[in-house]
Amino acid sequence: MVRAENDDNQKSKIGHMKISDTITGENRSLTLENERLRVVVLPDAGGKIISLRDLQHNYEWLSQGPLPTTELLKRRQIGDRWTGREGWGWDECFPNIAAENPGLYDHGEIWSRPWQFKTEGNRLVGTVEGYAFNYLFERSLQLEDAALVATYRVTNRAAEPLKVIWAMHSVFAAQSGMRIELPESIHQLKVESGIAATPAKKGEMISWPLFKDPTNETLDLSVIPPRDTAPFALKLFTPPLSVNEGWLTFSGPGGKLKISFDPARMPFLGLWLNYGAWENAFEAALEPTLADSDALSTAAREGRAINIEPGSSFGWEIRLAVD
Repeated sequence: MVRAENDDNQKSKIGHMKISDTITGENRSLTLENERLRVVVLPDAGGKIISLRDLQHNYEWLSQGPLPTTELLKRRQIGDRWTGREGWGWDECFPNIAAENPGLYDHGEIWSRPWQFKTEGNRLVGTVEGYAFNYLFERSLQLEDAALVATYRVTNRAAEPLKVIWAMHSVFAAQSGMRIELPESIHQLKVESGIAATPAKKGEMISWPLFKDPTNETLDLSVIPPRDTAPFALKLFTPPLSVNEGWLTFSGPGGKLKISFDPARMPFLGLWLNYGAWENAFEAALEPTLADSDALSTAAREGRAINIEPGSSFGWEIRLAVD
């Protein structure tokens, strides 16, 4: 575990990156920082990343929450329902996303539990053990110039195979006019769910980026709409991505953020576009994911879930670069 010194603030320079461990009352945060980026993590709130700031442009990419951090830390417990209190910043959804019985909690079981952290060279490594299942989930964070690299590994400690899905639940601050760019080959997305003023049904394929709303007006889903748009929300998945398609970008007044990954390990992208329909939030979650379903049972039945044999591990990497 990374520990603070008596003054509650420990800073260690690792190359051009420094890691700070700060404790104020019950509120503990870990900060990674170099000349370009600052990343803030809450160990006791599921390893939640609450800030990804581009220091050059003084721009915060992640959405910011409605609660003081201290209240957030006290509230998160296994089995909590996912609400607008949690739906901001960057959480890890594992080993499932949609709640199912038995033992499959809303948005998984690791966002609501404390993690352990340590430094390994120039990396900040966080781990959490399974609750309903016997595994070890590990995420290491490292800054490389203008990029944050998140490296993941899950180890199955059980005597039986472990079927899992995962999503990087990264919710970004959405401003009208910002743009989402997907690989050029993506022309349709699968609907997982829809809320309020949307005719889309679960399992339906809709066009990307142009989409017709209930009034038959054509919307460009790749552009964040004005805030006075009739509220709607869509959870969408891409088809399986091929080689060289493991990326998306989000651009606006703070520049451009590119999220990239290996589609051989991470074959899908999820989009949660929520414009006032859920919890009155206005946000865009851009989510590399292991499967094109929020339900682990569906992903397993369709052969989309990752199967990890006893004693084996499965790993992947996500890179977020600002420009």
